[in-house]
Amino acid sequence: MALTIKEDDLAIAFLRHLQPGEPLKHFVYGQEIPTGKLVGVMLLCLLPAAAITWPIFGFDNSTSMILFFVIWPLIWMWPYMKIRKDYLLGVTDRRVLLIQIKTPFLSFDLENQVGAWQWPAATPPRMEIKAGAVRGSIKIEDANKPVALKVPYAGQKGAKARVEALRAAFGQA
Repeated sequence: MALTIKEDDLAIAFLRHLQPGEPLKHFVYGQEIPTGKLVGVMLLCLLPAAAITWPIFGFDNSTSMILFFVIWPLIWMWPYMKIRKDYLLGVTDRRVLLIQIKTPFLSFDLENQVGAWQWPAATPPRMEIKAGAVRGSIKIEDANKPVALKVPYAGQKGAKARVEALRAAFGQA
C-alpha cells in the first residue's frame, strides 16, 4: 500500500473491534506529533548533517549548503517516525473507538495495531474538533488517554468531509 490511505482500508481496520450488528458511523485517521520533541530532534540532527557535509565541502560554497539541506531531513526522518503516533478514531452507535496503529515508514499497515481504547457513546470523552483548510485537529480530553490528533487532508480522499461529519455528530458544528 502506498502512503495514501483509502477510505475502505480505514473502515476495514475497525472490523476486529466492532461487535455484531454495530455499524461504524464515522471514522478518521490522525497523527499525534509532540512538537517539542520534534523540534529537539530536528535541532540535534543539525550536528551530524554538518559533520558530514562541511568537512568534505567546506562552509563557504553552495554545494555544501545544498548537500546539508538534503542530508539533514534524511537524518531526522527516522527519529521523527519513532516519536510520531498514528491513530484511527471511529464512532459507532454504541462506542467511541481509538486505535493506535504502527507508524509507517514506507507504507501503511492498518492491521498492525498497537493499542485500542473505547468509551461509551452515551458518555464520550470531551472532544474539541476543528476542520481547517489544510488539516483538521481533534483533541480528546480523557484522564486515561489524552490525545491531540492532527488529521492531514493530503493523501486522504474525503478526510475533510469526515472531520466535518464528526464535528456535526458531536454537536460542534
